[in-house]
Amino acid sequence: MHRLTPPLLAATVLTLTLAGLTLAAHATQPVGGAAATDQSTELDLYMSSAPDGPRLRNFPTDAQRGFAIVAYKGARNERYQIRVRDLSGIEVKRKDTPVLSGTDRHSVEIVVTDFVTSYKRRIGEQTAKLQNDVSANTAHCAPGQVPPVPSPWPPPTPDPKLEDWLKQTLDTVESTRATTVELTRTLQSLAMLPDVTAIEPLHSGLIGARAKLADADRILNDVPRTVAPRAAPPNPPAGCMLIGDAMAKMGDGLNQLAGAMAVLPADTTGWHFGPTSARYQDRVFVGCLQYEVDIVEVRNNQPAANAAAATQWTVGNAGAPALVFPKPDLVDGTHAGALSLSYAGGASVMYAQSVKVGGVNHSAVVAAFVTDAQCIPVSGSTMTFAVDPAPAGSLNPTAVTVTDGVARVDLTAGDAAASGKVNGVLCVGDCATGKQVKASAGFSVIGPATRLSFKLNPPRLLNRLATREDQRVALISVFVRDAYNQPVADGTAVTVKIESGPGTLKYKKERLVNGRPSGNIETVTFGKSASLVAEQGITKIPPTDPGYKYYDLFMDPGSDPNGRLMFVVEADGARQTEAYEIVSHTAIFLPATIKKFDIRTQLTVAPSPTIRTRTPAPTETPEATPFAR
Repeated sequence: MHRLTPPLLAATVLTLTLAGLTLAAHATQPVGGAAATDQSTELDLYMSSAPDGPRLRNFPTDAQRGFAIVAYKGARNERYQIRVRDLSGIEVKRKDTPVLSGTDRHSVEIVVTDFVTSYKRRIGEQTAKLQNDVSANTAHCAPGQVPPVPSPWPPPTPDPKLEDWLKQTLDTVESTRATTVELTRTLQSLAMLPDVTAIEPLHSGLIGARAKLADADRILNDVPRTVAPRAAPPNPPAGCMLIGDAMAKMGDGLNQLAGAMAVLPADTTGWHFGPTSARYQDRVFVGCLQYEVDIVEVRNNQPAANAAAATQWTVGNAGAPALVFPKPDLVDGTHAGALSLSYAGGASVMYAQSVKVGGVNHSAVVAAFVTDAQCIPVSGSTMTFAVDPAPAGSLNPTAVTVTDGVARVDLTAGDAAASGKVNGVLCVGDCATGKQVKASAGFSVIGPATRLSFKLNPPRLLNRLATREDQRVALISVFVRDAYNQPVADGTAVTVKIESGPGTLKYKKERLVNGRPSGNIETVTFGKSASLVAEQGITKIPPTDPGYKYYDLFMDPGSDPNGRLMFVVEADGARQTEAYEIVSHTAIFLPATIKKFDIRTQLTVAPSPTIRTRTPAPTETPEATPFAR
């Protein structure tokens, strides 16, 4: 059975979308303009209205040109390529930079002629391919070329001639559909240019040709299930009738396209960029259509697979605030109504002011990207921010003027662990009676240690006469969490003590040779108190020597008498105790006879006294220690 390949499936989806405006299907790229390459060259990519102008995110509706500017720092004989994509994601310009060295900036001019030149080239290539496909489709269905279908069906043995015809015909149909989708996409992009809409024969010809090509594609969509249905014999004659209808419409569309392109002026100097817009479906926002510029490094004359930086830009005159997004590159329905939080210095979390571990982060930047209903960034509106609940953090300032769509405020963590939300509001008109545009983002504040729980192995008691060597010492780990059960900051000081009773705290470390364990293991004695640190919420021996691997804390009964003891853990003023016992129980040999089968077996029973304490059951398991080697 012939199958639709992924490219054709994607093309089919795109054809359906092209009935209205299309959301650009860009490749995954870094965004936000700033980036660093593999050589640690700093790149900042942005748009401006002049080669040395300021950063611009939006251009007015009468804009005829723009400049993609890459500011670089620390470059060392590097080459890059700047690429421009239109509102449908079509690459309309590709320009190599000169060799970049040192610190400077380089600009590339972008004009609508770049777009038109790209569209003309694509239309020429795609039209030529479609003309070949029309000839191939017609040839498959020519008299004498359609093989008969064996009866009964299915035949006892495969019919090679029929199978070959089905494969070639359906492959050609698939190729035709993929090219048709790309051509209709290009025609729509050209037809959307403002100066094209002003030339009626050109605009109507493009729209009419696109409609006929789309009709042909819809007919071809029915060919596979008609010519080769799943639960019935193949029907080549019916499939050929569909192909014939589709080719007739396609021929009409190509002829109309040729007439339209004949009207396209050779000189498009001074043409204007098409306005960016939003797409709605049943009055529900779906996403924004934006232009994009990215930059890729060129090595050995080959562009890299992934962009080093990218930036989006829009064209149009902004209306009233209507939409809020976290960032300019996250402008679809999923992200509408959300703010962004970012942490300085590569941090990924925020800690309460009461956390005194050195180097931890206590703040974040809250940002919003504000546009009108057509995704044009607004300027001049005031956006106010508030934290809920208030003790979770504070904002500075609490109100900011939106500039080029962007609003930013600083968030500082409160004094304790918290789960909070930052709410942002813009008022359209009077705040009491007018429309309010809202967005929010949740955040967590990690606090000091308040929840401490032991993980002891073996639990409850230690039998110094246990058969297994690793059961003659007690492994000790402590899980250290804040009031919201979040792991505390790495480096939090934790003290484990034996407050009363027998036993000594120790740990083992193993020498590393070329970074690998050597088998040379030493035992180090703490005594009755051990100073540890938390790492990802679990206690660890502080690594004082990088030449060693450190294992977990353990309690060794040594020569102390048996009896009860009390483990104590303390961190950030919190305290938790755990009762334990050291015993000596000899294994008991009990011969047992099962008379019916005359089998004698040995049972070893070790008594297990009950300690009336609660044993925590954390989900984590500490790293095993090398006691049995």
